Amino acid sequence: MAACQSADGLGGRHGALPPLTVDSPSALIGRDERGLRGVLGEPALLRRDGSAQVWQYRGRGCVLDFVLYEDGGRLGVAYAEARGRGGGAADPKACLRDVHHTASIGEVIAL
Repeated sequence: MAACQSADGLGGRHGALPPLTVDSPSALIGRDERGLRGVLGEPALLRRDGSAQVWQYRGRGCVLDFVLYEDGGRLGVAYAEARGRGGGAADPKACLRDVHHTASIGEVIAL
């Protein structure tokens, strides 16, 4: 059974992040977990399912999910998806900027 938890116990990362250096969530595919944290901080929600993990980041207007798989003892981003907070599609590039900004200012967004 999958376990759900806040990665830091508080529902998100607190503190400043470096400026955004990628323009799309798909640009993060192939990065390891440290590389993803370096861009977006700690996920608001982390779900484990076998060797896979889903990391969820929340912005004011969207949710960004990353699926990471274990490969050679390290987790790597294999898939990214942006969706609107009310469901449906969201512009991936705009969502990445929204999520990054929200994490940068330490704002915690509930679902």
